Amino acid sequence: MITELQLKNVITYYYLDLMKQGCNSVQPPTHSTRDTIAFNKMRAEICGNTYNIPKLKKAIGIIHQSTLIQQINSIPKNSECCIDKVKIPLSESGVQLICKHKDESIHHIVFQKKYQQLCNSYFKLRWFNELLQEKMRQFFIEQPWYLPQTYQTNDLLKKLFNTNFSKVIYKDLEITVDILDGF
Repeated sequence: MITELQLKNVITYYYLDLMKQGCNSVQPPTHSTRDTIAFNKMRAEICGNTYNIPKLKKAIGIIHQSTLIQQINSIPKNSECCIDKVKIPLSESGVQLICKHKDESIHHIVFQKKYQQLCNSYFKLRWFNELLQEKMRQFFIEQPWYLPQTYQTNDLLKKLFNTNFSKVIYKDLEITVDILDGF
């Protein structure tokens, strides 16, 4: 796992990537780029280890290719779990995922609730960079002081780091990795 300081460097990298505006973009510092490369290698390794568990291959393969997932917290009675290949007798005992891929195809998977955290964690780690950038957008939109195109890039980054934003992201990342490593 990476340290909180390294995650701040990753946040800096993806923040600067988010703020790119043609040729006026700010280059990420070397240490941010280095930590982001190491972090992405760690993400790939954890995702790969999860995918390589034989009974998870089908479900994780579909989730991996998904760009959008809609979760339904019930299933048709007696549906088969795509992970354990067993019938799920109660509609409340399972979860359905409707997964949309880049090519606009839609895949539907059903599994027991005990796999819900695992599947959610995989998706969060797989799409960490894009989800992080969306959280940054939301953070700025929710700030009463924020006016678009008013602040310098570095000023906004300082304001971001003067909050508990990176601590929240770090804690969520820890939980996500623990769930995937614990399986």
